[in-house]
Amino acid sequence: MTLGSLCQEMFEFFKNRAISPKIKNRFLCFYNTIMKENYINVPSNLHKYVLNHLKDFIVSAETAASEMKEGIDYQIEAVSNLHSRILESRIVIIDSDTGTDLPTTQWTKGLHQFLQLKHGLRLTSISTKAVYISNVSYLKTFEKHGCIFGFSGTLGAEAEKKELVELYNGLKCITIPSAFSKQFFEEPPVLTVNEQNYFMEIFKTLNTLMKNGRSALVIADSIKLVTILNQKIKRIAERELKDHELEPFLKATVYKRDHEKFEFADGTTLLPPKSIIFSTNLAGRGTDIKISKELEENGGLHIIVAFLPPNIRIEEQAFGRAARCGQPGTAQMIIFEKNKKSFAELKAKRNKRENERIQKIKEHYHSKIEPEEICFLNFSETLTNLKRQLQLKQLPQECYELLCKDIIDQYAMELDACMFGGENWVLKMEEFCETLKIKYQTNDSSNVLPLQPSNLLKYAVKMVSIIR
Repeated sequence: MTLGSLCQEMFEFFKNRAISPKIKNRFLCFYNTIMKENYINVPSNLHKYVLNHLKDFIVSAETAASEMKEGIDYQIEAVSNLHSRILESRIVIIDSDTGTDLPTTQWTKGLHQFLQLKHGLRLTSISTKAVYISNVSYLKTFEKHGCIFGFSGTLGAEAEKKELVELYNGLKCITIPSAFSKQFFEEPPVLTVNEQNYFMEIFKTLNTLMKNGRSALVIADSIKLVTILNQKIKRIAERELKDHELEPFLKATVYKRDHEKFEFADGTTLLPPKSIIFSTNLAGRGTDIKISKELEENGGLHIIVAFLPPNIRIEEQAFGRAARCGQPGTAQMIIFEKNKKSFAELKAKRNKRENERIQKIKEHYHSKIEPEEICFLNFSETLTNLKRQLQLKQLPQECYELLCKDIIDQYAMELDACMFGGENWVLKMEEFCETLKIKYQTNDSSNVLPLQPSNLLKYAVKMVSIIR
């Protein structure tokens, strides 16, 4: 495969796609130069994989370059390499719905690797999916044995409830009343059309709360926005306030990462009056902030949601940090939207997008996830039988593990290719599992070897070291 043939594919794709002008011009600027370059070596066993995913890679490159933002979608942090024990930087995904770090998760279709290129980090391997079971199917295994009785959590919109009912075979969704009467009041939302007004509205609300001996939790949708809000509002306070009125703003608590200590969520530290907390959704979901008696008497905790949550569930979870256990509390949305729209219109569009997202999830589950799991169950049986045969060879443990990995790699590559092949890919995978049995068929006199070139090389190195 030549560099030119890859670029030609990219060129044709660029011509017919609404790529941002900046990226398109940069690519086309170097296109003629690239076409004159020498061959690049793509291993023959990966030709099909590269061609199948080429358009995905192009889209991922554009997404990484222009859409993904540090401090919003991900963070870069230094960690110790397990092999070299040298500190190196890595991409850590931040779940925008919960604010939690996902250190062991990578984006697919090369997106993670393009972000690594963007920031000059060490490239990790692109992984293919092989050993797979969805959360839905995993939980259903308990249901088969009568060991699952239900779920608890914030249900959200009707579409989400309906999805749970469909996926979990008629699961009933019920609302459990709180143990204490609710003393919660939602303040009218504030919609601003420029950033300065946005910061000023949040500041004025916080200042009023502090004067009344209240405390506030300001929830942002990203680490970046938390940092900006804290800095901007502190500057406004330094300009507008003095002495004891300024103190709550200077001593505001900032909670951005789940490895950071958040003392007011430990169940013992009570939140005093005149406290300000800036946080991501880390503090907006499942966090039980205990308030002092004095703060309760002053009206309790006030929640400011500084963005429009992507769905009703996240909105309710954020508001649920106030007025807990029968205590008083209030909440309000203060958001920034450049386009002059009503709050009702924004929410209606938000709910429509969420319904469409849920519909896509259901369609993807039935068209992709369920067939994949059928394939995996069939492959699991094949893999178990092949492992049993390999154990009879009494190979060194490292060689045995490498052969098992090779079987899984073969399956992953074939599954990936079949999913690009259109219809009947489940049947094709059944046939492939039968061919696997023949390829790796072994007895005491035969010499089984890995089939993937990279695994074959590693296997040879292991065998040479053992012979020596």
